[in-house]
Amino acid sequence: TANLGPMKISRPENWVVTLPEQQGQFVTIAHQAGVTNRGVGYGVLLNGAPGPQGQKMSIDEMTVLLIKKIQESNELEQLGAPQPLTVGGVEGRSTFLRSPSPFPDSKGQTQPERDWLVTVPMRDGSMIFMIFVAPQADFDQLQPTYQAMVKSVQFR
Repeated sequence: TANLGPMKISRPENWVVTLPEQQGQFVTIAHQAGVTNRGVGYGVLLNGAPGPQGQKMSIDEMTVLLIKKIQESNELEQLGAPQPLTVGGVEGRSTFLRSPSPFPDSKGQTQPERDWLVTVPMRDGSMIFMIFVAPQADFDQLQPTYQAMVKSVQFR
């Protein structure tokens, strides 16, 4: 289990929690073999986003804004609309995305990565988000692990 400020999440035993060097960077939970110098190819990235100053936004609006923000710096395609998902007793959103994986395929070519974005509103108007990543070819195999991690989340 990893204790991350306002939340706890269970993780596979051989996955390492890496805390960010600077504020605003992601906490990563991944198997060492799942991380390259180009990024995390297998694992989960966690972060928080403050709510907009003086505005009350719905989790839907915050999720849309977050996806737009991620798209500014990454090649990312949204696959379908965000769906309701309960995380730690709070109604959040689940959205599937696609981007290029930092891990090449067996022929050395860029392969698509599937990204499962889970966004959860906090009482103070901020949001916690988790991005579960794996190459598309391997995602279905890891999805039960990722779903178990989401089910394990507890907020304080």
